[in-house]
Amino acid sequence: MKNTNLKKMLIAFICLICFFTCYAQTIGEHYYLNSLTIRDGLSQNTVYDILQDKAGFMWFGTKDGLNRYDGSSFKIFKYDRTDEHSLGNNYILALYEDVEGNIWVGTDMGLYIYYPERDVFEPFKQLSDEGTTIDNAAAMIVGDKNGDVWITVERQGIFHYNLQTKALRNHTLKEFPFLTSNVHDELADFVKPGISTLDIDRFGEKLIRSLGCTPNFLNYNGYPASICVSVNDEVVHGIPKKNRILQEGDIVSLDAGLIYKGYHSDAARTHAVGKISPEAQQLINVTRESFFEGIKYAKAGNHLHDISAAIGNYAGQFGYGVVRDLVGHGIGTHLHEDPQIPNFPQKRRGIRLIPGMTLAIEPMINQGRADVEWLDDDWTVVTQDGSLSAHYENTILITEDEPEILTLSR
Repeated sequence: MKNTNLKKMLIAFICLICFFTCYAQTIGEHYYLNSLTIRDGLSQNTVYDILQDKAGFMWFGTKDGLNRYDGSSFKIFKYDRTDEHSLGNNYILALYEDVEGNIWVGTDMGLYIYYPERDVFEPFKQLSDEGTTIDNAAAMIVGDKNGDVWITVERQGIFHYNLQTKALRNHTLKEFPFLTSNVHDELADFVKPGISTLDIDRFGEKLIRSLGCTPNFLNYNGYPASICVSVNDEVVHGIPKKNRILQEGDIVSLDAGLIYKGYHSDAARTHAVGKISPEAQQLINVTRESFFEGIKYAKAGNHLHDISAAIGNYAGQFGYGVVRDLVGHGIGTHLHEDPQIPNFPQKRRGIRLIPGMTLAIEPMINQGRADVEWLDDDWTVVTQDGSLSAHYENTILITEDEPEILTLSR
């Protein structure tokens, strides 16, 4: 019994010695780091990332800027208003050294690259293949086995930089055609006589969320649904209702968008409910075709209202009324952005189109006159003469060549 107690006491004593040894070591390291901080100038605040480069320097990204430790002292890289190559005074969120020895610095205001040979910082403003630049917080930077650089950017998704070809791609925009067109394809198959417009809304919202996206219409400026469901003489923004039942021969316009990794999409289609009249089918076809006539002019160097004129002139050949009180719009990190995009000819040509613009082009065409009015719910827009109306919309990207349709799979 005595031997057993002695063994227990010995074990406890050894454990106690180990504990104090580790504690003292931790305290010592903590004191050393603190004294290093105070003595050598590392700002005492949140450190977001740490990098040791191939030359042996330690880099510290903090909320007050960038610090580099050479083994004896810190160098603080500060913003210099007179030097275009200085690093902005930003939060330093991510650090990465590429295979060429350059330091990539992700900040809350974008991306910089430090070139050791020249001892300068350059803002990374390269245009991607999709026409976008890295304009927001670059929160993470990693390299792959090929030496390429991958950057996650707030509200812009994932960028991939090929270090050999110097090509930049935004993978978020490349995924839009599948996501949004998939929603509309599924909605088209769902439409049939006997279902309510509320059934369509519930099905559409569930579908959007199943793709890992957020419906961008829901609660937008108070709109109470995820899908705008507009029947017959309703032009746009019809509010889904349980007692609004689709009938054989109706036409129904479905306007639906989503948010994916901070980017908005917007698209609309008009569908036949069962068998419809030839006149109604022609209205749907012409509205769709007017969109494609318009985007023939959606090229860098052309002007915005070249698109407007092409849409209006084409639809006008059929004696239809092109809605003037509602227009298309710019789109990006917000659902509605400048510029406004009319669907009819203008006196001026409008702004010049440049690569990187994202636009929601959306002809709204009435079988009768162009005049519309709002119902008492302050949302639903109807034709004033009670004639049918059709709607077709896609989000497009202006590139150096042909426009890319971001809400239509090919």
